[in-house]
Amino acid sequence: MSINNWISIFSLFFSICAFFYARKYKNIEKRLNELEIKKRENEQIELKKAYLTAEFEEKANSKVDGYNLKIKNEGKAIAKNIKIEKIKGKYVEIHDKDKLKVKHLDSNKSIKLFTTTNYEADSKITIKLCWEDEFSKNNKREIEVPV
Repeated sequence: MSINNWISIFSLFFSICAFFYARKYKNIEKRLNELEIKKRENEQIELKKAYLTAEFEEKANSKVDGYNLKIKNEGKAIAKNIKIEKIKGKYVEIHDKDKLKVKHLDSNKSIKLFTTTNYEADSKITIKLCWEDEFSKNNKREIEVPV
């Protein structure tokens, strides 16, 4: 065999290898594009969701001892028609009854409900939050909040 034949065989071998590697990388690129599309779709969905959380914070500079129950919208959408109800929690009283139904709560905003407790109060209360957002009209969440 002459050197020209060897060169032809090597170039055929490298062409076949290049074909299969290109095919493999094309499949990888296709998969990455699919994942990128899913990521963008999930981001668009998250922009339509509100996510409500609750926590207690001590009421500062007050003559009356008590806590604020802070309800915060950590989602990226506006929460609408919010209803707050206490399910469990003995001797923990929410005094801001007019704030238990809120028309809307913007993203990263919060409302504070004044609460009082006594020495026999439970260490946790359970509250139920119901709200609407652009993604769903019937969002519900039960949260156990330590006092």
